[in-house]
Amino acid sequence: MNIFIRAWRSFLYRTRHIRVKIRVCGLGRRTNKKALLVGVPNHSNIGDMAITVAEKVFLKNCRISFASLTTNECEDNISMLKKAVRPDTVICFHGGGNLGNLYEYEERIRRMLLTEFSDNPSVIFPQTVHFTSDGKGEADMKAASAVYGAHKKLTIALRDDSSIEVAKELFGGANLIYSPDIVMGMDKDTFGVKKAERNGALLCFRHDFEKALSDSDKEAITSCLAKSGISYGHTDMMAENDHVAQGAQYSIVSDKMRELSGAKLVITDRLHGMIFSAITETPCIAFGNFNHKVEQSYKVLKHLDYIKFVNSAEEATELAYKMYGICGHYDRSPITPQYDGLKNILLEYTRKQ
Repeated sequence: MNIFIRAWRSFLYRTRHIRVKIRVCGLGRRTNKKALLVGVPNHSNIGDMAITVAEKVFLKNCRISFASLTTNECEDNISMLKKAVRPDTVICFHGGGNLGNLYEYEERIRRMLLTEFSDNPSVIFPQTVHFTSDGKGEADMKAASAVYGAHKKLTIALRDDSSIEVAKELFGGANLIYSPDIVMGMDKDTFGVKKAERNGALLCFRHDFEKALSDSDKEAITSCLAKSGISYGHTDMMAENDHVAQGAQYSIVSDKMRELSGAKLVITDRLHGMIFSAITETPCIAFGNFNHKVEQSYKVLKHLDYIKFVNSAEEATELAYKMYGICGHYDRSPITPQYDGLKNILLEYTRKQ
């Protein structure tokens, strides 16, 4: 069996350029593909997968036809892209939290594409900006400022106030707009999630360099739940496989949303743990991570009484029993208009084709 699996993987690897070529051929002048969505992930982060799904839905709702490529595909096929992309093709960059020097590979490929297509109308989907406060971060800020500043038709959507302030200093030449995380604009139907029977609590904590919650805080939370007679389990926002094809991402996101929707309470320090809870109307207590993205994104969800942001384990333990099993409704009415700026820019760019 392993021989067949290795042979199949080898076939997929050897034919990846052909498959990419077929996909980007839709950008030619004789077709109606108006945009190219670049930098979509094929790694295991489920939050990033949800962003990809939401970006594609957003473009479809704007009636903008598009092709999409992963970061790796962009790097491996840059020569072919330069031939396929028309001068008026709108380049849409995947959003998230990787604008800065925390995720260097994604940032490097984004700068490469911005440089290669500096005359193309370009839109970066909602991002958090973060540069480290050290010598390396300072050098990277200067390098990023030069690339982003040189682009002639660039719009950057930013999903929090801190990112807007940084962007004003570094990317003043770009058109800067505010837009919440793109996933917040979706609902349960987008991901095929139905009402589920709820049981127990789910803890969804980070285990990477972005975590801020200490082990003692986590122990205090589990101890509180146990004393309150609340059963609990653990989950995370990472898929089992390190590499996930675009075609498999929707089902993985849907499965994770269904898992969270089966809980009476979610406690998390993951941005999309909080957002998934909001969408599935699951009571949630959210902590911040090492930067501002969770706390500032919470402002968009603050009107939902079943979503609470806390700054300490003590706050969380006080809220846990009160919030356990409460009913919620995902009211998007205050959120939806906040995407109008992003929608209008995309429509403006594509109308000129």
